[in-house]
Amino acid sequence: MVLISFIFLGPALLALSMMMFIQRPCRRSSSHCAGLFLFSLIPPSLWMFLLLFEGEYVACGMTHWEGDYVLDEELQIKWCKPNGVRDGKVNATELRDLTENIIFYSRFSSLVLLTFLAVVVIASVSCWDCRTACLEHQEKRDNPAIQLSESSIYGSEVKLQQSV
Repeated sequence: MVLISFIFLGPALLALSMMMFIQRPCRRSSSHCAGLFLFSLIPPSLWMFLLLFEGEYVACGMTHWEGDYVLDEELQIKWCKPNGVRDGKVNATELRDLTENIIFYSRFSSLVLLTFLAVVVIASVSCWDCRTACLEHQEKRDNPAIQLSESSIYGSEVKLQQSV
């Protein structure tokens, strides 16, 4: 179980630290810090999604029995086939069904994670764009001299094009 935890967390933390090193969100203004930190969470989240969607890593980590990691020809899944099946001590069918359930819930949780990530990214980009548009509109309304000079420049270009 410890090795599976490192498989999940090690690359995710490495990706997060690399994104934080590249983006440097805390060196920016406070308005940009949250967006850059959210952007830095995308690669680790995708890594977690991939491992959860595979499902076999979680199933391997959740096994509590000794066995050999084999491919089940009937179900086309890899699972930890328990030792002692021939002795009658262990019911292999129940353990295989348990492995299938773990894989199913792992894949389901990966889709929930991906949906949550997509909703958060779409909402944050939408809010960021709306906020930026509102600030630009407010600046134009507060400084009408700049808007008049731009319209007079563009208006003169239109008059020159029409006269030619």
